[in-house]
Amino acid sequence: MNGIYNEFQIAEMVDKIQVISTALKFIELTYAYSVKYLSKAIT
Repeated sequence: MNGIYNEFQIAEMVDKIQVISTALKFIELTYAYSVKYLSKAIT
């Protein structure tokens, strides 16, 4: 947003647990699928 929010305002708007959960799912996908199939797995 071109710097209109500071880190504290963003932290209030974002569900930290959900972000971490989603990130972990993507990390797990990188270990479960080869590069060839990773794009389809993410989709």
